[in-house]
Amino acid sequence: MATLTDIGKLITTDSNSNRPVIAGTRTSVRRIAGLYNQGNNAEEIASAIAFSGSLASGA
Repeated sequence: MATLTDIGKLITTDSNSNRPVIAGTRTSVRRIAGLYNQGNNAEEIASAIAFSGSLASGA
């Protein structure tokens, strides 16, 4: 059975740019939408975000 998630709890506003971001990250909703519009599926988007996050943290 699928689990329902209130998307309103996943999206917040970045205090620096005042744009919607994924809660707990600085990943913009615009970036997610852009990756989706380029034809990426959910797994590819998650991988791209995780990869860019590791580069940003210097890991």
